[in-house]
Amino acid sequence: MNKGFEDWLGQHDKKVFIILFMILFAGFLVRYAAVGYGIGSGGNYYYSYLASVVIDHDLDFSNQVQQFPHLQYNKSMFHYEKQVVPTLTPTGKISNEVAVGAALFWLPFFLLGHALVLVVNAVGAHLTTNGWSSIEQIITMFGSILYSTLGLYVVYTFARTWYSRTISLIATLSILFGFATIHYVMVEPSYAHGLTILTVGLFITYFYRHSRDNSWKKWITLGALTGMMMLSRWQEGFFTIIPLAYYLYDFAQGKEKKVTFFLKGIMYVLSALIVFIPQLIVWNSVYGVSYKLPQGVPLIFDFVHPLISEFLFSFQHSLLITTPIILLSLFGLHYFRKKEPAFSMTLVLALLIHVYVNSSLIELGGNAFGARRMIDSVIIFAVFLAALLDRLQHTSWFIPTLCFIGVLIAYNLLYMLEYELNLINRLKPVYPADVLGNIVRIVKTGLRLMNLSK
Repeated sequence: MNKGFEDWLGQHDKKVFIILFMILFAGFLVRYAAVGYGIGSGGNYYYSYLASVVIDHDLDFSNQVQQFPHLQYNKSMFHYEKQVVPTLTPTGKISNEVAVGAALFWLPFFLLGHALVLVVNAVGAHLTTNGWSSIEQIITMFGSILYSTLGLYVVYTFARTWYSRTISLIATLSILFGFATIHYVMVEPSYAHGLTILTVGLFITYFYRHSRDNSWKKWITLGALTGMMMLSRWQEGFFTIIPLAYYLYDFAQGKEKKVTFFLKGIMYVLSALIVFIPQLIVWNSVYGVSYKLPQGVPLIFDFVHPLISEFLFSFQHSLLITTPIILLSLFGLHYFRKKEPAFSMTLVLALLIHVYVNSSLIELGGNAFGARRMIDSVIIFAVFLAALLDRLQHTSWFIPTLCFIGVLIAYNLLYMLEYELNLINRLKPVYPADVLGNIVRIVKTGLRLMNLSK
């Protein structure tokens, strides 16, 4: 790679991510202006925790479901909302199946936004004070995008463990713009998927940095990171297979007294449970139980008949066909395994578990953009892609590969634009010919918008 750029990046890589954050937030604001709101679809339920607790001082979502922004702003050509009928729990409250962690991370920003609403109302404005004002939505999503960008920086620094700054940056940005990541970081940041880039990234990074450390501090800290990771989305608990594999191997090797090993495992679990307490409180208040199977399991999952081939290879929200940059990244596993034989296999095991769980969804991706439930694995895909690029950088294949990645990114962004413009059917298979064939319609739509603005 160019040594001058590598040296420049060494001094300015943080600035690059600051600029990236500004671009992502600006993109969110553009979409907000077009649609009329920033919280939508499943994001309504993540955000409802904030409005309910801070404004109403309870966990009763009966009024929140009547205040969802899309109910007030549904005339935009960009508008699309999958209608979800609220259900009642045994306690008589509205069900909220999503994890509470995102709301906890967003809380400081929501409080700032709500304080600003109260201030401007005190000087004569008449903004709604139910927690769904534009100020509160925008500032809260500012925080969401900030966390996602921090997560991407963690991904970049993790890849830097083995590869150059330039290769690590290219790989990170490629998985951001070429995968479903960009949609759930910039367009719909009210989901928790962007947050998982940070929580899972911190978990995997910390474990790797301390993989040979068997201290009490390591297991307590790792437990806390596990609890934080599961607060963002419960599915992230499957990443614990990575330290568990090392733990069982060291236990079998007798590297320490069995009693000590057992006690450290107990401390790990207890640490995770302590951090996870907010979710237990929510379950108890909303459902009347201290533990609940995530998102209606087994109602929306069928673990006996997983649709693995459809999840990986179909033209409807699949992981490897809808966003083929992920398939490209997997070619890097061979080269990463040479550097980290054991660690790479634990990452693969975690990926396989996630593929199995996600392919067990009865509706698979539903109306999602891409395989959004795999965004938590961005750190793995980025490292594998960096391994591939590092291997190719001194060959004649490097520039063609970068060009190919550019094409994949352009295709993904075009797909996303058509998804937002409702030019494709979100509930049916979408083929490349459909996406490319809509370019003329996009141009006509743009011209129509320009005429409307005159």
